Amino acid sequence: MADATPSRRLRDAAHELNNLCSTILGFATLAEEMDQENSAIVAYLTEIRLATDGVAATARRLRELSLEMENAAT
Repeated sequence: MADATPSRRLRDAAHELNNLCSTILGFATLAEEMDQENSAIVAYLTEIRLATDGVAATARRLRELSLEMENAAT
């Protein structure tokens, strides 16, 4: 990985970030489904889900940027 291009490192980081978001979203969804009666917990989990959706969108933009960087270098 030390000899990877900046665009490749960016793409790899975006991929890892997206993997983490998937894990967080999965557990937040499971927790939401387990305790739908507790409105405070559901509200917190909804905020976690919304924030994680935003991070996942940023990861997608980073991946797109890495592809633009790669295309510009060739």
